[in-house]
Amino acid sequence: MNQKYLISALISLLSIAVVSCQSPEQKAAEARKKEIETARAEKEQQIKALISSTPDIYRVSWKVCQDKKVNLARKFNGGCDEAKEPTTQGFQEPLFMWGPIGQVQVDQKTNPISPGVIYATAFIKSRGCLTSGTPKNEQLYKVRGFVVDKNAPVTSSNIKAERLSKEEKESKIRQQVANVELTRDYQTLGLLGGDDCQSFNDWEKNNSNS
Repeated sequence: MNQKYLISALISLLSIAVVSCQSPEQKAAEARKKEIETARAEKEQQIKALISSTPDIYRVSWKVCQDKKVNLARKFNGGCDEAKEPTTQGFQEPLFMWGPIGQVQVDQKTNPISPGVIYATAFIKSRGCLTSGTPKNEQLYKVRGFVVDKNAPVTSSNIKAERLSKEEKESKIRQQVANVELTRDYQTLGLLGGDDCQSFNDWEKNNSNS
C-alpha cells in the first residue's frame, strides 16, 4: 500500500478518534468557533467589496473665525470654529463624504432680533456622509451651521475638501464598520449604517419658516 495513503488514512483515523472523545460541550464550542471564523471571513469579504466598489471619500473641513455661537472650547483656537484631523481640544472633527465633491453653497439668513449677525449654513455637493451609510444621490448636503458678524459672512473659501488616499479610505471604512458594530447589528442594518447626513432639500423643509 502507498505510504502517503497510509499516512493520510492514519491522520483521518486519529481525527475521528479525537472528535469521538470530545464531550458535548467541547463539540459545541468547536462548532461555535467555526461559525465565528466563517462569519468573520464573510464580513471581511464584504468589507473588501465595499472598499473596491464605492467612490472616493473626501475629508471636508472648515475654519470660521469670529463665530458667535457659545462654545467655551474655542478659547483654545482663538475663537474660531475649525475642523481638523487629528482632532484636539477646541477643534471639531471633519466630515467624511462620498465623492465626487462639487460646489459649496452657503445659505445666509438674518434675524430682526439680532440685526448684527448672519445665520449661515454651509452645504457641499456630494453623495452624502460616510456615517450615513453607502453613497446616496448626488446633491447638496449640510456641512455645518455658523453664527457670524454681518461684516464677516461665511463663503466657500471657509470650506475645504481633500480626497483621501486609498489607504486612508480603507482605514475610514473599517473604522466606521467598527463603530456600527458597537451600537447595532450590522447584518440587519448594513456595514456602514449610521446617522443621516441632512440634504439641502430636507434642511430647507425644516427651516422654511425661519
